Amino acid sequence: MNTPETGQTGPKQGLPVVAVVIGALFFIGLLGLMLYGVMRSGDADRDVLPSVLIGKPAPDFALPVLHDPSITVTAAKLRGAPYLLNVWGSWCVGCREEHPVLTRFAETRRVRVVGYNWKDEPADALHWLEQFGNPFFVVLADREGRYALDWG
Repeated sequence: MNTPETGQTGPKQGLPVVAVVIGALFFIGLLGLMLYGVMRSGDADRDVLPSVLIGKPAPDFALPVLHDPSITVTAAKLRGAPYLLNVWGSWCVGCREEHPVLTRFAETRRVRVVGYNWKDEPADALHWLEQFGNPFFVVLADREGRYALDWG
């Protein structure tokens, strides 16, 4: 019977060289990505989303007013003074988070803040405004979402 002598061990089994090289390359790549992110964080335009609509007039639309659907507001009626169009819905979680900031901005009266209620039930939208406040100059209702694509 062959038995190994006590105290004698076999050859050490380490990581294959290929695994070490791949791990090192991965680590170096990760460091490179982190360095790029840190360098980019100082860029003033890092949060800018490109849009083909910048510098162009607002798209034409004709939408009913949420509070009185018999009144229609068009893009032509809003021309002549700048306005901020805020797209929102009672179902939108992010809209709840931004609403206090939007309200404070609307109170400055620097520009008109127009609400664009998108794909919402009128009763739900009205209840939402009653609950959280209505900072809007006017609220337009687009239940079917027909004009949203024109706005990008």
